[in-house]
Amino acid sequence: MNHLLWMVTLVLVFAAGWWVGRYQATVERTSGPGPEIHREAAPVSREFGSLLLDSTPGSATPSLTEELPAGSWEALLDRIDALDRQRRQREADQARMRLLDQVGDWARSGDQNRALDLLLAYIGRNPHDLEARLLQSDVLQMQGRLLDAIDPLLAALQFADEAVSIQRIRDALRLLVNVHESKLAAQQNLPGLIRFFEHLSREDPGFDGHRLQLARWLLQAGRFDEAEGVVQVMGLVGVTPEARSDFEAELDLARSGLPVQWEDQAMHVEVSAGGRPLRLLVDTGASTSAISRSAASALGSVSTKQSVQVRTAAGTISAEVHRVRDVQVGQLRLPYLDVLVLEQAPPGADGLLGMDVLARFPGLSGSPGRLGRPAT
Repeated sequence: MNHLLWMVTLVLVFAAGWWVGRYQATVERTSGPGPEIHREAAPVSREFGSLLLDSTPGSATPSLTEELPAGSWEALLDRIDALDRQRRQREADQARMRLLDQVGDWARSGDQNRALDLLLAYIGRNPHDLEARLLQSDVLQMQGRLLDAIDPLLAALQFADEAVSIQRIRDALRLLVNVHESKLAAQQNLPGLIRFFEHLSREDPGFDGHRLQLARWLLQAGRFDEAEGVVQVMGLVGVTPEARSDFEAELDLARSGLPVQWEDQAMHVEVSAGGRPLRLLVDTGASTSAISRSAASALGSVSTKQSVQVRTAAGTISAEVHRVRDVQVGQLRLPYLDVLVLEQAPPGADGLLGMDVLARFPGLSGSPGRLGRPAT
């Protein structure tokens, strides 16, 4: 009997020692320097727990491919917060990096919804994490949500303070803006383009490149006063002085339009080339302006040694290409203009004014006797 009692006592002592040793090992692993013991309030899943605790140099990163309940994400984020509070910065940074790597792995494997859920939970606690914002934009792009992918980049611009970081965001933002702008332009969706750049100007007020594009699309819509108002408050962040000057000249052309004269249901324009007057027939179906051979001789035009095939009512003909200098059409001044030379000009005209010149008059002018055409 005494022998049996001794054996039971020995087993209990061994079990108590094993439990105490396991508890102390857990405390040492989860507590920081100092006398205080930090305990976690919530359990972490086996996969993510090993991810956070295995932070020694050279240790392999576990593969997290099994289903993970959303509740354990909160425990994971709690653990990162605890590492921050304990000032175990190296371990906290490693945990963040591994978390973002896992989000990227899930997204690339096609599980973008799961990746976004974890990423948004993390961003909710760490809104100023630049890498997380850039990753959020990437995952949204994987889902084809290009417009939504812009918002994380705009948010990142609000807190980024290093030139290198700002440039990274700007490069990513420029790509998405160009893609969306091209899509709306192909659809000829002027209202959508205007709303898009109004939104960008509001959300990213320090970047004048958005304002310049907004002014351009307002101009295309014929809203000259609004375009001019945007230019007046526009600085030079993301805009060169030359680009601003060119747009102001473009706006002036749109306001003035092109002075035309109507005669027998045809529009004519008085043009100056080399100081000599020319009367040209407006032809929106002609891609290139043309003058008669007699006019070319009078102007002293210079042959470019090139010729092109031109389709006319009488058939296809070969026309020489000449260069004339000092051309003025309305308020538009050109140092030179390459024109086709025709053996015979339309009746009552010295040649044709084609889209190579007409397309330089943006917007639509409502003034009587003036013509404006959107640039393409």
